[in-house]
Amino acid sequence: MKRMLLPVLLLMNGCDSPEIRRQKALQDAMKENEKCINLRQADIANVLSPADQAKMEDVCGTASRMIADAVGGDGAAPTATATPTRPATWRYLEEADKIRGGKRQMALIDSDEKLSFNSPYGGGSTATLGVRKTPAYGSDVTISVDRGQFKCSSFNNDQVSVRFDDRPIEKYICHEPSDGRLDVIFLTPFSKFLRNIKLSKKVIIEVEFFQNGVRQIEFNSSNLKWDN
Repeated sequence: MKRMLLPVLLLMNGCDSPEIRRQKALQDAMKENEKCINLRQADIANVLSPADQAKMEDVCGTASRMIADAVGGDGAAPTATATPTRPATWRYLEEADKIRGGKRQMALIDSDEKLSFNSPYGGGSTATLGVRKTPAYGSDVTISVDRGQFKCSSFNNDQVSVRFDDRPIEKYICHEPSDGRLDVIFLTPFSKFLRNIKLSKKVIIEVEFFQNGVRQIEFNSSNLKWDN
């Protein structure tokens, strides 16, 4: 019996290794994220009651935290859902459109925290919120990431949840760019978003990423100067 004890203990320890715990945590997170996706599809179809909508926000928030914890550490202990960065401020870009005349103008601000994604997008991803006006396309609201892929289809009328300060959650339709890029999306209607963000100090945007679930991205939106 004593000779059998050591192999058995080694086998038991192997079954509880950090990698196995991480894989199990990721599987649990994906199950929770599937619940979130199903609830969001029902919400888009306008079949959720107010109580179910509140449940949806809780489920999606839990799924986001679980995914970040699973991919951000070794499975031994919960980790932060994102990496803090220094508070961002709006930066403004302007350049001439030599073909059409006029100017291309943009206001940009980075997310308060970096997002943690699965490989091959590890190392932290910065999300950037943009307000732009161009002679070619008019006025747009954009969200982009330097790593990762959005999961958004205007064909399916996909929506994202947006909350300005402590006001009620609003829905905006997300659109993918015509060139097929997956690291940027557009939100409509523009005029409604611009009106709300100019009056806000903080905006939280909840959006889904390919194979990384639903994430909540927070921006310090105060002091936007945009009269274009």
